[in-house]
Amino acid sequence: MSRDSEGADEGRCRRPDERAEEIIAAAETVFARDGLARARMEEIARQASVSKGTIYLYFSGKDDLFRTMVRSRMEKALEGLSTSTGTDGPAGPRLRRFTRALWEHLRRPLFVDMYRLVLGELHQFPELAAFYSREVAGRIRASTARILKDGMDDGSFVPADPDVAARMVVGLLIQHAVWRGRQELFPRLAGETDEEMLGHIQDFIEAALTPKSHDTEKEHRT
Repeated sequence: MSRDSEGADEGRCRRPDERAEEIIAAAETVFARDGLARARMEEIARQASVSKGTIYLYFSGKDDLFRTMVRSRMEKALEGLSTSTGTDGPAGPRLRRFTRALWEHLRRPLFVDMYRLVLGELHQFPELAAFYSREVAGRIRASTARILKDGMDDGSFVPADPDVAARMVVGLLIQHAVWRGRQELFPRLAGETDEEMLGHIQDFIEAALTPKSHDTEKEHRT
């Protein structure tokens, strides 16, 4: 029996959702390593230990597999962000919880490679680029903007365009995650832990958003 046949037989012993998740995980590894244009379904099949034909039982093609992979990963990330922040309570603590949850998502092992793929290749695939902009960047920015607007409305944060402020916050986290993932290029960061770096980012964001009157009140209390 061939290896592909063995993989196909093995696949029939597992629930469809389990097999689909294994294919998605394999695709994430291959996309991150090879890029979207160079990734081959044969290699994804090999990584997932299934036949190439098995993949087509679940996905119509590489574009469909990429969209499903991104949506799957983002659904998990957004669920974690939503659970960690909630919709009630002071905006300041909610923003800290949100930035922590987002930081943990950005520090996943494959994030830097996937981000490189997005910047370097998605312009060649307009439909997928639009999908990524809508389903990933857009949803994260919208979640951030909601928290910021709540804080601006109750006076916790300085007045500003919440969408612009959200872009600043998310961009700061993403850039530091990229730097953190390429420490050979940024050796000064090697001495900081993820926790320390997140703390610096959160302190900077809080200082930028806190109204001056709040700073004065803190000084009087101390």
